[in-house]
Amino acid sequence: MRNIHAGSKTNVLSLAASLLLATTILAADNPTKLRIAKQAWEWTDDERIAERLNPLSLRERATPEATEPFGAKVPARSSVKGGGSQRQIASNAVADAPPPTIIVGRRNPELFLPIELFPNFVRGAFSDDGPTRQKARSRMNAIIAESMSPDRFWSALESSLADFIENQRAENALFQRLNSVASEHERAPIRKEITNIQSGQCRLKAEALRRGAEAVGRDNLYRVLYRAIAPEITMTSSEPETLANLRWIQRGCR
Repeated sequence: MRNIHAGSKTNVLSLAASLLLATTILAADNPTKLRIAKQAWEWTDDERIAERLNPLSLRERATPEATEPFGAKVPARSSVKGGGSQRQIASNAVADAPPPTIIVGRRNPELFLPIELFPNFVRGAFSDDGPTRQKARSRMNAIIAESMSPDRFWSALESSLADFIENQRAENALFQRLNSVASEHERAPIRKEITNIQSGQCRLKAEALRRGAEAVGRDNLYRVLYRAIAPEITMTSSEPETLANLRWIQRGCR
């Protein structure tokens, strides 16, 4: 049996340094390591984007084991039609194509960008429908109370997000009108109003997110986004994402 004594401080420090280096290398190679080391709301946007585009992570998330337990499905990448050599070429193309993009919020909340979660947060917590607003906030208050007063949290955001709240309420009202009419003659002008109100919405959203994080603290806001909102969302796409597009989204469509 080997005994390890505290007599050689140099050896102990060398061992600790080696273990730290090994852990760092594993975290870079294994898409689960960073999730263990950091909470979802603590990730930087750069870390979220890097992991979202990581080929290992993409393949891991596009498996039945990573989707079906959470009620999600892997989308088909493309259809294969024709016969003979044409069918074989199409099959090879599908096999060589990158995996579809899948983010199951209950499994990988950290992969969403804050700006992607923010509209769902605002539409629920600042809905002009009282019961909807109360239900949304009641789910979040326990999380907020871990770090600050919920009343102070909501009051600070009510004023700092006023422009975006108004935008989201107006858009929601238009969609309700759109769903209430049947004829295309009535729907066409409503669609035009929706297009107008969505113009510039991306930048408005980015600015509101920035102001909200300043008003209540980044961690306080992001903790709610990633613990209350992200687990309710599943995103699937058969089209591969790109770094340029994710950067564009992150910057508020700029």
